[in-house]
Amino acid sequence: MSGIIQGYWSKKKSGGGTTIYDDAIYIFSPRLLRSAYVGPCGRVKRDSDNAEQDINFVGGVIDEASIISFCGAANGYFNFYNQGTDSSNYPTSFNTRIYDGSAIDKINGFPALYFNGSITSWRPNVASTSDYLLDKPSMMFATGVSTRSNAISSLFGESLTNNLSLGLQIMTGTDTRDIDYRPDNVSRRIDFASNATVSQLYLFGYTKNNSGTINGYVDGVKEANELTGLSGVGFTTTGTSSLKWGGGRSATFAAWFLTGYSHELIAFDYYDATREADVQLDMMTYYGI
Repeated sequence: MSGIIQGYWSKKKSGGGTTIYDDAIYIFSPRLLRSAYVGPCGRVKRDSDNAEQDINFVGGVIDEASIISFCGAANGYFNFYNQGTDSSNYPTSFNTRIYDGSAIDKINGFPALYFNGSITSWRPNVASTSDYLLDKPSMMFATGVSTRSNAISSLFGESLTNNLSLGLQIMTGTDTRDIDYRPDNVSRRIDFASNATVSQLYLFGYTKNNSGTINGYVDGVKEANELTGLSGVGFTTTGTSSLKWGGGRSATFAAWFLTGYSHELIAFDYYDATREADVQLDMMTYYGI
């Protein structure tokens, strides 16, 4: 446990003395969450000369000072390495900003990636089949805030004809938060009960349980609507759809991309109700949601 911040998430244990994150398949985070992970936090690229440098953890969190020193007056774009069990699978393109030339991008006082609302959303390497999570019981959680009014901002989803988009719609007169799931190009939508607010930080969660029921969560609260009977329907065609952080795609609404910020994305390739509750509580506690 050396180097891991002593907080709720490092004290809450599952079997064998591991942390609640030790069997997550994806951990993209500015904090060190998996006890077995010994690599850097991620890699930064400055836009003045396109030079790159690995950024380590210091005291269990991202080394902000090294980013500032390396980037100087240039913008810094960042990729998290994957702390999860599929550690070789992580994004390699630099599309998300972490430093604006003068300060680290932060939300609620914590370093966060800035997504600019374009097609350059961030996703794991599609060469690996392990990122096709939605054909099996799975759980995904991410923090997110949209900074753009009158826009559809998808925090994460899977792309192309078969798709899931989970995120914020901040549209004039129709502000909502929803899940739009189209496994066979027919919309199955969960419209969340309460409206989204621009520039407000949320925790979004998606789960598909062992019976094939899909649920959406906002700030740890399950929405009343459920999508059922979808067991075995998913995203299994290699190279055509993959988990995307900061964007999704809908056959009806074309591309949905986040304009705003997200701190971290955590994903599990199984479903467990206790783990689901623990992770959501931890993320909300840590980020002050």
